[in-house]
Amino acid sequence: ADQVGKGVQELRSGEFQWAGASVVAVTEKVGAELGLASYRGLVVRSVAPRSWAARLGLIAGDRLVMIGGRRVDSLVELGGVLADQGDGFAVVGIERAIGALLLVLPTGKMQHD
Repeated sequence: ADQVGKGVQELRSGEFQWAGASVVAVTEKVGAELGLASYRGLVVRSVAPRSWAARLGLIAGDRLVMIGGRRVDSLVELGGVLADQGDGFAVVGIERAIGALLLVLPTGKMQHD
């Protein structure tokens, strides 16, 4: 229940913390800040040093496309997909200027280790 409350609070703030990455919905302001060509979907705004996200290769500006085989276009969808994943790891599809990549990131309690 604690995690659900935290997730709801993060969604209301417009930012979702996951494995040391700050994920936000792409708005005109965020798109301009990060130099993005289109204003849709989810993007990594920042990555904490030495976090799971940093160690596994996520960088600021990465667009989250899918998690565990499911497309994610909003913070609500991201929260739902991560909740469904449980504890462990999920394959994450991202887009970068250099192309598309697949990374494996922790979910649930694993992201806090």
